[in-house]
This record gives sequence, structure tokens and C-alpha cells, in this order.
Amino acid sequence: MKIKLNGWQRLWVVLSAIYLVIVIFITGTSWPTKIQIESTWVYSMIEVIREPDDYAYQIRQAYKDIPDRELIPKINAKYGEKPGYKEKLNEINLRQQKEIQSLGKDRFKSIGIAFIAWVIPIGIIYLMGLAMGWIYRGFKEKQNF
Repeated sequence: MKIKLNGWQRLWVVLSAIYLVIVIFITGTSWPTKIQIESTWVYSMIEVIREPDDYAYQIRQAYKDIPDRELIPKINAKYGEKPGYKEKLNEINLRQQKEIQSLGKDRFKSIGIAFIAWVIPIGIIYLMGLAMGWIYRGFKEKQNF
């Protein structure tokens, strides 16, 4: 079966494809990763253990040779049993572990949001095109009398 598209429909298909590429790019740049979660985890822990005069990025810079995934257990080992730090670090650890466990769900949610962000606008544009064509044909028929 051969599908016949008029010029406007072809334009809609091309613009929909271009918009799909844009949506995929934006979704890819905001794609949740384990590395991002680990980085947030480290900075959250540093915020708990740092002195009031210290800046979190300076502390992280001091340990720049150690990847986040290795720094997390070191911070826990050094500060995890000290009073005042234990509860806060445990809370951060639980929250970040839950985020890592829900990474698949978050990615699936990102795909769903991207799909909706693509389908709704192109559907609205297509329906608006149909409506404008219907209106145009209505005026055209009136002129033929």
C-alpha cells in the first residue's frame, strides 16, 4: 500500500523528525547516570563534614585523584562513627543508594517524558493543519457559487 502525502504533510513529517532529534539530544544530555548520583553523594557528604570556612569544591579538589565511588567509603570510614556526623551521613547514604536503585525507573520516566514532549506538539501541529485546511476548503467552496 502506497501512502500519498501532500506537501504540507511531507513538511510535517520532516519537521517532526527534526524535532525528534532535538528531543533525543535534550533527553540524552539530561540522562540520569550513576556517576552524577555519586558526585552528588560526595558533595552532600562534604557539606556535612566541612568546616564553616571551607568550600565543598576546595575539599573535593584536594582529593581530585580519587574517583567519587572510592571517596564515598573513605569519608564514611573516617567520619561515619563520629558523633554529629553519623546520622547525617547515614541519611545521605540511604537517600543516594535509593537513587541508584531507582536509576532504571528514572531513565524510563525520562524516555516517557521525552515521548510525550515529542508527540503532543507534533499532534497539535498536525491537527491545526487539518483544521486550517478544512477552513480553507470551506471558504473555497463558498467562492465557487
